Amino acid sequence: MFRATIAVAGLCLGSLVFAADEDKSGVTSDVTKLPAPVQAALRSEEARVDKVVQSTESGMSTYRATLSKANKSYLLTVGSDGKIMKREEIEDLQQKAK
Repeated sequence: MFRATIAVAGLCLGSLVFAADEDKSGVTSDVTKLPAPVQAALRSEEARVDKVVQSTESGMSTYRATLSKANKSYLLTVGSDGKIMKREEIEDLQQKAK
């Protein structure tokens, strides 16, 4: 009985930790706190970084950055390895929402 209780408690705790990992996210405007490959990808854009939102799903982190350059704003999605996964202009996003 005691072992079964310990096993069930362990499974519940493991589920809570996994669920917390699924929803892990954070907002930063301090690029120096990001992983080096992500910093390099953002620097390669030669744009002002307004905001970065980090999210983790299934153990994989992605970084969605709002950038400004030449009077245009766009969103850049970067993997933790520094690979640029997606680039969208803010105007394009506003038109999709209509």
